[in-house]
Amino acid sequence: MFPSEALFGSHVPPEYVPCCDHYAGSERFIRKILALQIKSELCFDVTLDLEDGAELGNPREQRELVSSYLNQYSPDIYARRRGIRFHPVSDPLFYTETTELLPKIYSSIAYITIPKVRDFVEAQQAVKSVLQTLKNHCLSKPLGIHFLIETPSAIPHIAAIASLPCVRGIDFGLMDFVSSYRGSIPFSAISSPDQFENIHVAEIKRAIVCASIGAGKVAAHNVSTDFQKPESAYADALRAKEEFGFQRMWSIHPNQIEPIVRAFTPQTDELHFAQQVLLKAKRANWGPIRFENRLHDRASYRFLWQELLKAWYQQIPFERETTKELFGNFPTRDDH
Repeated sequence: MFPSEALFGSHVPPEYVPCCDHYAGSERFIRKILALQIKSELCFDVTLDLEDGAELGNPREQRELVSSYLNQYSPDIYARRRGIRFHPVSDPLFYTETTELLPKIYSSIAYITIPKVRDFVEAQQAVKSVLQTLKNHCLSKPLGIHFLIETPSAIPHIAAIASLPCVRGIDFGLMDFVSSYRGSIPFSAISSPDQFENIHVAEIKRAIVCASIGAGKVAAHNVSTDFQKPESAYADALRAKEEFGFQRMWSIHPNQIEPIVRAFTPQTDELHFAQQVLLKAKRANWGPIRFENRLHDRASYRFLWQELLKAWYQQIPFERETTKELFGNFPTRDDH
């Protein structure tokens, strides 16, 4: 019996979502990042931006630009996913984007990100609008929705928003969140180390992670603003993962992608350990085993299996025995 069946049964782990989400809004950056995504061995998402990352005052031209680039590519469910950031629900442009643009790009995207959601009612309105458009055009492929938390009013509603069936992730928009406090949170909190140590910011990060994981969704960390130093992105991603439990992080410059992926991907020694334990566990029909003088059972197997899955989707090579014994029921990675 393969790990997914033995360890999770009908309660399968959440679908894999790439750990890096790169944002681009201008044509030059869109063109460059889509070309990089195609040729890169790294697995990361690209989100094309209609909102804050785009020029102000030309919404129609931006929609046409994004549509033209998205429709050049078909999505790859694992390694080359693309998405789009719409305007907030409170902006009339949201409904133009939902009713007019979405049907044109539907087959080319895996998800929509909706920013500045203020409460659960607004989130419901957004989901209803998206689903109605899909129904009107007889579009049946599942489409994930990510909500971007950027306002204090959304804080009490995070768990309810995360529980909506169409929602795949909750993202944190740090800079708008800090701005909304009107000076009560210092400007230094938009970057490290204060973004991890300011009590208000740390509380909202923990709330997002707890709500997301509790609902089986993915929590995405905000950008690292120091894009000239790639290792700053690595340090921020590592803190976001290890101290708060985030599973994903935004990138705003191509040189941030590799450090973010590296921070969220298990290290070589961790992967070797996971492979050895799980191979021995499978031969014991997933019962308890002793390995390196420690007891392991299905609780630890579940953790280790999810670590291996992260590496699998990042195209990290495994020992032949591992591929055959543990991933024998998976499609070949060439198909991804």
